[in-house]
Amino acid sequence: MSDFDPIKTGRSVLDALERYMRSTFVPRRRDIAKEYSNALNVAKNNRDFGGSLFREIRRPFASGQTINELVAQDGLHPDLIKFPIAKPYWHQSKAIEQTALKLRNAIIATGTGSGKTESFLIPILDGLLKEHTHGKLNPGVRAIVIYPMNALANDQLDRFRDTFAKYPELTFGRFVGPTKNTDAEALKLNKNLPFLKNERPSRESIMQDIPHVLITNYAMLERLLLLPQWAGLFTGKLKFIVLDEVHSYDGTKAIEISMLLRRLKARTGSPDGIRCIAASATLGDRDSETDREDAAKFASELFGGHFGAEDLISPKFDERHPEQPILDIFDESQEIDLSIFENEKSGVYHLFVRNPGGAFICLAQEHPNEKPRIRLQQKKRCSDCDEIGVHSRLIEICACRNCGIEYLIAKQQAIQLLPVEEFDESAKYFRILDLNIPSVSVDLS
Repeated sequence: MSDFDPIKTGRSVLDALERYMRSTFVPRRRDIAKEYSNALNVAKNNRDFGGSLFREIRRPFASGQTINELVAQDGLHPDLIKFPIAKPYWHQSKAIEQTALKLRNAIIATGTGSGKTESFLIPILDGLLKEHTHGKLNPGVRAIVIYPMNALANDQLDRFRDTFAKYPELTFGRFVGPTKNTDAEALKLNKNLPFLKNERPSRESIMQDIPHVLITNYAMLERLLLLPQWAGLFTGKLKFIVLDEVHSYDGTKAIEISMLLRRLKARTGSPDGIRCIAASATLGDRDSETDREDAAKFASELFGGHFGAEDLISPKFDERHPEQPILDIFDESQEIDLSIFENEKSGVYHLFVRNPGGAFICLAQEHPNEKPRIRLQQKKRCSDCDEIGVHSRLIEICACRNCGIEYLIAKQQAIQLLPVEEFDESAKYFRILDLNIPSVSVDLS
């Protein structure tokens, strides 16, 4: 069990951010350095950099039918009792029932860590095992699992290996940009650790013995469909298309993916039809019928196949465990005893930190002496001056990292300095001449 302590880690991140802020802006003049230090202290006390550590207790998912029950009652292949998960969650068994037994498309809209991979992997294995039982399972891609990026494909590879280790008659391979040309190169990259006999670890082995399940990303799939040397992959036997993290496909990318999938289906679709499965942790609100219908319309347009609102599968939770409020551990107003959460194993923690926006200074002579002139988040006006009826703009201030000389980043209008927006080409650098704040004089030449 891990000794990771989220509270200590959260505090160390915030401390590191403070050290970074103090070390990257080191003005030469003491008055400005003092103002900046005061601004950091105020920002820290007010939690202007965020610093919220939210503790969430994830409710256990409701259990569904066991694999044995699905095999006995609903006709799954009996060899699936060897699957690593014996008792799926309700949403997993629902996805299995819908795609493997009812032969329908599905949108698996459940959270991170909810077992979406198993939800689409079991129906794929069921189809492959049934083909094998009937003596029809020859080389050729039956399922393509598409991830939006290599990192996700790599992350899931070990889960595929754990599963396929129990089914040596079924083959799989990952074909992405870094996939090596030969088995020898792949073995060297794998630190000479042997691959499963049913894994196709290189481009060479994939083409020599085409796997039943191909793991790839959409960019590589485009190349595979385009280039003649990979044409042998597409043998008209495809029965499953899985798009994981489907929420990442929007705008122009979604249009390109939809055209890619239509070409794929036309090129290699099985006469028995293709089942399309979309998986996402953030696709729609399961309690909103409008969201469900919108998700179904999106999937229909993306895959070029029919999805209904009833095809969206969302999780159910164990009713014995009621939902608990999310708690901000670092909110001192709640008077929380942090010791009760130290080294806790059941909570999920989310640390939110705001990106510092720079340093911004008020140059008004009337600025209240007890208030810091520098702010660490960009605002057009000084709120402290507003309270006393003085209109003052905040101007960005920076310092040379080599010598510490201070500059203002602004644009000039007559004898006034005005704030600038990001990427404003009219912005200029103005050196501060007077050491005495609040009577700051600026070189406008």
